[in-house]
Amino acid sequence: MLTDFCISESAVRNRPRRRKGLLKMALTGKAALNILGWTIHSALGMRPDNTSTPNSAPSFKMHSLRDRLGDLILIIIDEISLVSHSLFQKINKRLNEIFETADKTDVYFGNISVLLFGDLAQCEPVAAKQIFWAPTGETFSLWSDLFKPINFNINMRQGEDRTFLTFCVE
Repeated sequence: MLTDFCISESAVRNRPRRRKGLLKMALTGKAALNILGWTIHSALGMRPDNTSTPNSAPSFKMHSLRDRLGDLILIIIDEISLVSHSLFQKINKRLNEIFETADKTDVYFGNISVLLFGDLAQCEPVAAKQIFWAPTGETFSLWSDLFKPINFNINMRQGEDRTFLTFCVE
């Protein structure tokens, strides 16, 4: 419900476009299309393979990203259950690089507010660790130290239709 409200309030009609100050992203093209947003990789200029590092972007690409995202104040990432631990780290590093905060140890996600939406019990990342996974010896976690989950206990999608809800759960 809250996800739908936030996304519908920020929706534009014709094509995926970033509203001034807002960037909506999702991992897959279908999920991005549903919120009239961008895929994470296209929005942040990252290749969708595991070999690229966030800091490998050429200077002209970084200049273009800084120009396009310069007025950004809020990022919404939908379907967060599909985002892996390593991709979440890369998103943080890329945003710090774009907003030139990479050398500051106490700044995360380029000092931009981030809202995450999704059902963590729904789907896991393909062949990767989940976003809340903590490697052995890790003293700081982007997920657990920066984000506070808010759980919704009422299923609003099916509403009062108990028959349909029972069918979906089975």
